[in-house]
Amino acid sequence: MANRMISLKAVLIILAFWCNSTYSQNMHLTFNGIALNGDAGTIYSNLVKKGFYQSTDKDYTVEGTFIIPKAHIEVLRTDESNKGYGVEISFTLPSKWGMEITKDTLVDYIKRTYKAVWAGGYGKDGYEVSQYITPDKNKGVFILYHPYSFEGDNRKEYTITLALLDKSNYMNYIVSKRPHLDFLGIPINGTIDSFQKKLASKGILIDSKRNRYAGKGIRKFKGNFYGYKECEIDVVYHENNNIVFRVDVYIRNSPETNDKVMEKIAYQVGEYYKKGNLSSVEKWSSDYSSCKIKATRYNGEVEFDDNLGEINISSVSFTHNVTVSFGDDFNDTRYY
Repeated sequence: MANRMISLKAVLIILAFWCNSTYSQNMHLTFNGIALNGDAGTIYSNLVKKGFYQSTDKDYTVEGTFIIPKAHIEVLRTDESNKGYGVEISFTLPSKWGMEITKDTLVDYIKRTYKAVWAGGYGKDGYEVSQYITPDKNKGVFILYHPYSFEGDNRKEYTITLALLDKSNYMNYIVSKRPHLDFLGIPINGTIDSFQKKLASKGILIDSKRNRYAGKGIRKFKGNFYGYKECEIDVVYHENNNIVFRVDVYIRNSPETNDKVMEKIAYQVGEYYKKGNLSSVEKWSSDYSSCKIKATRYNGEVEFDDNLGEINISSVSFTHNVTVSFGDDFNDTRYY
C-alpha cells in the first residue's frame, strides 16, 4: 500500500508539472515549438537542439536555416534577470528583389503560423516598420523592419529583420523599464486616467467645456505652461489601450509676437533638456548650441529631436497662436 501511495503521489506530481508546463507554454508565444519565456540561456540551448548552430558574432545568437539559409537568430533578453522575451531573426540579402520576396515570405509565415493580423506601420530613417499582433492581442507582437520598398538597388546588401515578442514578458520588462519623453517632468506613458492624475498634481485640470466636445482618443485640459497662463492642453492617447503618446499645448492671444513666444519656449525647453533629461548628446546647430539635443529650425518651426521623441514648436500665421507638441516615439507606435 505504501509503495502504491508513493507511486500515485509521483504520478500526481508529474501530472501537475506537465499541466503547469503546458499551461505556461500555451500562455506564451512560441518559436519552432520553444516557449519564449524563462531563462534566455535555456531558450538558446533549445534552439541549438533544434539544429541551429552557435554564432561567433554575438552572445545568445544562433545561425541556420529558417525559411532561407543563413538566418541570424538572437534571443532577446532582459539585462538584469537574463529572462528571454523574444527572438530577432535577421537576413542579409544581395538585392532589392530578394528583400521583397523575403518580406512577403515572413509576413505569410506569421499570418499562417500565428494567425497574426496587421496592427499598423510607420517609416523612420529610411526604413519601413510594420507591426502585427496575435488575434487575442495578448500573446504575441511581431515587428518587421526593412528598407523602404521604393529604394533602388544602390546598396550591395539589404537587411530585413523580424522580431517575435512574447507580449507579457515584453510589456512587463521593456515597457516598464524603458525611458520616455516627459512633459513638465511627467513621463508621456501610462493610461490617460493615470496621466490625468499626474497633471492634476501640477495644477493642470480637465477643461470641462472643451472636453465635452472632444473626440475619442483625446482629453482636454487647461493650465499654466512655462509662465503662460490658462493654456489649452490636449492629451492624445490610443483608443484601443488608452496609452498616452502625445501632449499638445496651445498658447493663445499672448501680447507678445509669435516669434517671441517661440523664442522663450525654445529657450526654456532647451534649458530643461540640456540638463540630461534627454539621452542624446547632439548639439543644436542654432542659437541654443548649449542644448544637448538635436534640433532644427525651419519654416517658422523649432523641433527638438531625440531617440525618446520629438518636441515641435510652431505658430499659425496672422494669429497669436503658438503650439508646442511633445510626442513620445515608442508609445506613438504602440498599436497593441
